[in-house]
Amino acid sequence: MTQPGSVAVPFLGALAYSITGKVSVLIFGFGTLMVGARTLPPEQIGVFLLMQAAALFLTELSSFGLHQALPRSLAAEDDNAVAKRLAGNALAFRLVTLAITAAIAWRSADVLASFFSLDVPADLKIYLPLLVVAEGLFKFYTVVMQGRYQFERAALANVVSSVANAALTLSLLLVFDWGIEALFLGKILARSVA
Repeated sequence: MTQPGSVAVPFLGALAYSITGKVSVLIFGFGTLMVGARTLPPEQIGVFLLMQAAALFLTELSSFGLHQALPRSLAAEDDNAVAKRLAGNALAFRLVTLAITAAIAWRSADVLASFFSLDVPADLKIYLPLLVVAEGLFKFYTVVMQGRYQFERAALANVVSSVANAALTLSLLLVFDWGIEALFLGKILARSVA
């Protein structure tokens, strides 16, 4: 017989891990963006924010509900072999959708910028598909970890990613004076490291 509150303890632990991961993303991300906004011209910050928002939108749109369905399916599966096969099939599907979405993002960067009367330099267009792929794979990883009840790993990935993003971006921006590229590279490399 289970003790009263025995279900609440794991739930609260998972909730604490999730909150810790999300709060670190919020604090480090906001801090990094504040420094970037003080250092870079408003047009460059606008380009970065537009491309980041577009990448996040395309990432979620191209998942076709996978981010919602996969954790439930993995959590309901008791057989590890079946769960691994399910995650592998989902990864294959996700890689195909990300490749197609990245190609679309590459071709539509000019159209997106024209909607907001922004001039996106040609050398920055490559960052939109790279952001889509980096965000998509990172989100897939955290979704799989949550589906397998490994909330601490998902939270750790968020913490590592946010700290790495802040460290890389601030180093490239303030020490090496890379400009807007620092924001893009910091985000992409941090998502890849985590």
